[in-house]
Amino acid sequence: MLKYKFRDIIPISIDNTLLEGELLIPYNSHSLVIFSHGKENSRFSLRNKIIEKELHSLGISTFQFDLLTKKEEQSEANQLNIDLLSERLIFVTYYLSLHEECRDLRFGYFGNGNGAAYAIHSAVALPDLISTIVLCGSQLDLAINLATKVKAPTLLIVAENDSEALQQNKKFYKSLTCETLIDVIPNVTSLFKNPNTLHEAAKITGDWCNIFLQNKKEKLSA
Repeated sequence: MLKYKFRDIIPISIDNTLLEGELLIPYNSHSLVIFSHGKENSRFSLRNKIIEKELHSLGISTFQFDLLTKKEEQSEANQLNIDLLSERLIFVTYYLSLHEECRDLRFGYFGNGNGAAYAIHSAVALPDLISTIVLCGSQLDLAINLATKVKAPTLLIVAENDSEALQQNKKFYKSLTCETLIDVIPNVTSLFKNPNTLHEAAKITGDWCNIFLQNKKEKLSA
């Protein structure tokens, strides 16, 4: 059974709004992946927990939180406010970079749904902090204008039979100038409805993060 060096709910106050997230740090962890998801998902979802478990098995820490409070989620305007949600992700990322348990870790993002756009906006704003991005089945049209500004190595994972998402991913992929890869999972319409496909996406995510989120001191001295 996996044991954790640190495991706690972290409260973060942003403009008089209190957000909470779960920080899980396995022993000998070298990096941290912050989850960024859209309105169709939450930090308690099965899909996130499966990906989280895969990352933990590789010594990668995770932070999962909801960008809106329960009350804020009732407003569709809040759910579509990409500037607000991106700013919150930026704030939370910077906050964690100063946290005593995280300051020596390399940081990456895992974004899905609308959360992919927030992750892209934040990675562009924090180029010296974010080492990699994984975007899974994502609505990338919300951030296509930032594609050329992304510096962190970026992995795109998309279902072959989700024609709209596949088209958006291919367009975004062609616009990227950073190190990148698009992984199309064949013969599926959704990455998350089939357990086997979800585990495959988790494995792909873990392998990518394990390459690009190496030990910070080793990476800096290379």
